[in-house]
Formats: sequence, C-alpha cells, structure tokens
Amino acid sequence: MHRGVRPKMDDLLWTERSWSGAAAYAESKLCNVLLAFAVARRWKDVKSNALVDIVNRQIEPCGYRLISTRRH
Repeated sequence: MHRGVRPKMDDLLWTERSWSGAAAYAESKLCNVLLAFAVARRWKDVKSNALVDIVNRQIEPCGYRLISTRRH
C-alpha cells in the first residue's frame, strides 16, 4: 500500500492539499516504514518490542502511540 506514494513533509496534516483517504493511508504506511528503518539504524542493539517501548516514551507526550506486536 505504501508503494507509489511520496510523503509531503511540509503538509503532513493535509491542510494544503485536497483530501484523499487512500493516499493519506498509504502515506502513513510509508512513514511507518521510514521510521522503522531510521530507528533500526540508530539503535542496532535494541530488540523490536523494547524499541516500541522506547519510541512510545518519546512520542506519547505528543498524543501518539505505536502499536506493539507483543502477544499477551
């Protein structure tokens, strides 16, 4: 779904372009992939579930949260 999309970093909230639900979804998936690669490159020794916890601590004050793939 994220293929063929280029994120508009200067309009992440879609205020300056016409709304497209499919494009917004695809753009969000691409940003998730880019974030995952950037985080993995920065913290090579951290396992994925611990990484989710680290990122959540950083973004929760902004009102966001990553979904963990942990099974309970």
